[in-house]
Amino acid sequence: MTDVTKSQGGTTVAITVTETEARAAVGVLQEVASEYNRTITYAELKERVAAITRLPSDQLANTWASRVLNRTIRICETDGHPRLTSLVVRASDGGVGDGFKGALHSSGRDRIEDLQQLEVVAAEERLECYRRFCPDLPENAQPNLTREYKAHLSRRNKPEPRERPVCASCGLQLPATDLCDNCD
Repeated sequence: MTDVTKSQGGTTVAITVTETEARAAVGVLQEVASEYNRTITYAELKERVAAITRLPSDQLANTWASRVLNRTIRICETDGHPRLTSLVVRASDGGVGDGFKGALHSSGRDRIEDLQQLEVVAAEERLECYRRFCPDLPENAQPNLTREYKAHLSRRNKPEPRERPVCASCGLQLPATDLCDNCD
């Protein structure tokens, strides 16, 4: 991204837009981590960072997030923060995105292909964030999947309604006795 200049103590310093946005994202994510089980969507994070930095972006949320969160990951590693990017989830299902998977891999962990296992790891990482930044974390705090992801799983794991047999003579659906009330 292009450089912008900022004056700091009489000295002009070139700072990339990505760096500025990533630093703002770290601050937003620390605030999110101050409340147990709180997360933020990609679009919400983008909006909050734009409000803080006054650097609006016309990039799609996914493109913006990839660019900014990759830098955010490096800032967290350098500054000794837990993986704050685990707090950023998709609005559609409450799950972490591909960037989180990449962050784990770049930090030396094996790549996790199983999406449910990835969500469990993300929940563990979020708990580390809450431990660091949440002043009133319950003593019995546990890693939790997001409410949205749990709802997504329950919708996905619903058994298909079984097809009921129909009467060969009249075509009506048969009751549990398998005897047609209309014909028999």
